[in-house]
Order: sequence, then structure tokens, then C-alpha cells
Amino acid sequence: MEANSFTFGQTLTSDTKLVASWKKLHKVEFIQKKAGTETNLGTKQVADGDKTNATNISLPANLGGYKFIEWQKVDGTTFDFTTEIINADTKIFAVYGVDQTQRIWSYKVNYYLKNSTNPIPGSPRNSLTGTVYINENITVALPPIVGYKPVTGQTASFTVNQNNFEKNIYYEVDDGQRFSYLVEYFKGTTKIYSTSKKYDNCEMIPNIIGDYNKDYKINFKDQENIKNQDEVQRLTKVKILNEKGVNNTELFEAARGITRAEFLAIVLQVHCYDVSKQPDSLLFYDVDLKSWQARVVKVGSEIGLIQGYEKDKKGIPFRPDAEISKIEAFGIMMKMKEIEKMESYKDRYIDKKADWQEKPLSTGEYLGILEPEKTDFRFNPDSHLTRDEMVKMIVDIVRLY
Repeated sequence: MEANSFTFGQTLTSDTKLVASWKKLHKVEFIQKKAGTETNLGTKQVADGDKTNATNISLPANLGGYKFIEWQKVDGTTFDFTTEIINADTKIFAVYGVDQTQRIWSYKVNYYLKNSTNPIPGSPRNSLTGTVYINENITVALPPIVGYKPVTGQTASFTVNQNNFEKNIYYEVDDGQRFSYLVEYFKGTTKIYSTSKKYDNCEMIPNIIGDYNKDYKINFKDQENIKNQDEVQRLTKVKILNEKGVNNTELFEAARGITRAEFLAIVLQVHCYDVSKQPDSLLFYDVDLKSWQARVVKVGSEIGLIQGYEKDKKGIPFRPDAEISKIEAFGIMMKMKEIEKMESYKDRYIDKKADWQEKPLSTGEYLGILEPEKTDFRFNPDSHLTRDEMVKMIVDIVRLY
């Protein structure tokens, strides 16, 4: 006789025998699966031969750029709650896939001085980073910036919650790393400024500004075209400049421009940086890893001296063979020692092209190495730096050390 189920509470009309029937219980695991990562969402006990459901299993609406796709079996096929029978321990996967509508191709992290809108000198301001997703939590290691310390510790965490996201991270002056000087200038005015980098072990600097070169004579064929002969003499004597001229032509070529990579190489050599190591990789896509340029760009990037240009489809360019502009060169030289004026002063140049240019120009004018009145109050920031201008710029700033 076929057994029928019995519902307690129903009316009996004859003698009745009730038989308790037992079914084996199976463990059903509900697992979230995203980008190869599995997270347990909960378990249920389901009788053999019965169906199950996802009731009381909580699924997040989105997972930092991922969306729910479907429930799947272990073999990757769809699990249908309306038809699937449970006859063994079972795993059911809530599969999430990339939600392109939440994808953010880049975001910005800005490093600022506390209570200021000025970027930290030498910091990777507006540095672009890789792809993230809306509502993804990011933790970044804060870069060491000589003379400054992060306000909130060595790392910062934040949630990227929109496109064009920017995070401002603040530093404060680390008095333990900065050194103040009183400087008496030829005009008889006392200036106060601070620096945050020392080059005590660099013999190149005292040789450049001392009497090391006093008996040395330069013999370029176009020497009459050199306006800043003392500075050329100083840098040639210490072999920063080739005494045989550009490409051994015995010509100095005072009016010739200088590329970004060439200027960086000279500045690093002046400050005794080792540029002998060839890098395995670089942030910039347009620098040949096997070239001499790669060695200097590696060091310049590591010490926070250079950042490159705005990211394009290929990545971040450095443009090593482009001629360096006057403001780029001046900014780099001021960064080398992290020179900062300690008094309020605003430069008088009328042709600045960006807000960041005000700080180095104001400091340069305050310290007397720039004299706007002699150039009709124009710095011509975008004009190319000539070799003659370069030697004076380097020696003038190194004298501040």
C-alpha cells in the first residue's frame, strides 16, 4: 500500500497507524564568487529530494565595481531554484561580474601642506593611479617628502565613490628635518629661508662655488658669445660641462637649448647622485630603458624631482628629448635643496602661466637670484632654457646652499 502523508489535526474515521518517515539532510552552502575570490554567505540544511531557496541569504547590491550575475553550480552552469533537487551536499555560487558602469579609469591623490592650498615641494601632486571601482576602498602608502611628515600617519585609506575622484592628503613641516639660515646679500638685506636637504658629502658643490677653478681657462671657439663666462668656467672645471664643447666640436653653443633629460642629468651630477644603475622599469612609457636617459629619469623620479606630463592613451610621458622650459628648469633646481622663504613675499612677474609657478618665482625673487625689473617683469616661463642661461641658474642657486 502506498504511504500517504498525514496532516496532524485532520479527522480520523477508522483505526489508523502512523509511521514516522525520516529523510537524510544535506548541507547546502551559499558562496559569493567575485574575481576568483570566494566568500561564504551562509548554509542551510535541506532534506534529500527537496528543493532549496536563497531566502535569508543576503546579497550586496554591488561589490566595488561588480554586479550580481546569477546563481551557479560548481561546474559553472546555472542553478535553477524552481527545478533543482537536492540529493547530496551542495555548493551554490552567487557569481558577480564586472559592472562597467561603475568603472573608474583613474583617480587623483594630492599632497598638500596642512591648512594650505599649496602642494608640498617635491610631492607627486595629482599623481594618476590605476583602475579602481566605485565604492572601492583604497589604502595608499604615503611617500616620504623630505622636510615634511604626514598628518595622519604613513598610510591613508579612503573610498573612491565617484568619477573624477580626488583625495587631498595633508603633511606638516617636520622641524626635525629643516634648517634655517640667515643670509646677508650684496644689497645689505638679511633674508631668512629654510632648506630640508643636505649635501654635506658632495664635493662637487664646494668645488663649483669655491676657488677650485680660479686658474682654469675655458677655450671654446665661440667664447665671445658666452655671456656668463664665470659660471661656464666653474662648471667646465668640475667636468659638468665638456671642455671639448658640444659633441667635441669645441663650441659651447650658448644660445642652444637643452633637453629635459640633459638638464636632469646635469642637475643630478651637480648634487652627486649616482646615476649608473639601469632600471628594469619606469613610470614613463617614452623613455628607452636601455638608454642613459633611463638612468637619470629613474633617479629623478625616485627622489620626487620629476613627474612627467598628463597621462594619455599610452600612459604617462616624460618627453626626454623635448627642450626644457625656463620655469621647469628653475622649479627643478629649487626642489633640489627644498629652498623655502620663511617670510611672506609675492613675486612681481606678470606672465606666470600656472599657480604652481608662483612659489619658486617668489622665493627666487625674495632671495635675490631673480630680478624682474631687469626683464620688464617677465620671466617668459614657457621659453626654452639656453645653455648660457642654464649655467647661471645652476650656479646662482647652488650658492644659496
